[in-house]
Amino acid sequence: MHHIHIWQLNDSTVFLEAHVKFKQDLLISQTNEILNRLECSLNSYGINHITLQPVLENMNEHAVWESCAH
Repeated sequence: MHHIHIWQLNDSTVFLEAHVKFKQDLLISQTNEILNRLECSLNSYGINHITLQPVLENMNEHAVWESCAH
């Protein structure tokens, strides 16, 4: 994981956003299974609002953003 943001709104509401790097290109169903397991694990630590973004490890994220700038 990288690009992690975590914050607490009150005593019972914790948010987490992160990018999850994958070393290989997986099927969507396989990616969802892994993300669901990660969410369950994070939830066990009291994090109850979780957003995980899958990213392929060899993908250049900065190049993607640069290609969007016109």
